[in-house]
Amino acid sequence: MTRPVDPRLLKGTRIAIYVSLGIVGLVGLLIAVIGPVLIWNWDEVVLELAKASQVKDATVLIPLAVGLCFTVIMALGLVWVMLSKLLALVRSVSEGSPFSQINAARLRLVGWLMVGIQVVSVPIALLGHEITMAVDPEKMVDGDLGISLNGILGILLVFVLAGVFEQGAAMREELEGTV
Repeated sequence: MTRPVDPRLLKGTRIAIYVSLGIVGLVGLLIAVIGPVLIWNWDEVVLELAKASQVKDATVLIPLAVGLCFTVIMALGLVWVMLSKLLALVRSVSEGSPFSQINAARLRLVGWLMVGIQVVSVPIALLGHEITMAVDPEKMVDGDLGISLNGILGILLVFVLAGVFEQGAAMREELEGTV
C-alpha cells in the first residue's frame, strides 16, 4: 500500500514555488524598468561610470548592457514557465493523481526549459565577463561559461522522471482498463 505524500511537504513546496515566482517576476520587472531608464539616461550613466571606474569608452557598454538585460529577461521567462509547470505538478500530486500523461509532458517540458536555461546562461556569463572587463580591466575573472554540472545532472534526472511518470501513467491506464 502506498503512503500519501505529507501535505505539509506539498504545502511548503507550493509556498516555495509561489515565493520563487514572486522573486522572478519582481527581478524581471526591475530589469525591464531599469534597463530602458539606464539607456535613456546613458550620458549621465557614462559620466558616473567614468568617475567611479576605469572605463575608457563607456559607449561599448551600451550593447553589452542591452544584451545582458535581454538575455536575463529571457532566462527569467524560462524560469517562470518552469516554476508554473512545477506548481501544476505539485497540485496534481496533492489531488492524488501524479502518474498521468500530462504530468509526464510537464516534466519533459521542465527538462527542456532547464536545457534552455543552461543555454541562455552562456551569453549571460560572456556578457557579464565583457562588462566586467570594460569597467575594470585589471579584475581577474574566472571565465566560467555559466554551465552547471549540477544543472546538467538535474536535467537528466527530470527527463528520467518524465519517463517514469509516462510509464506509471501507462500502467495506471492499463490497470484501470482491466478492472
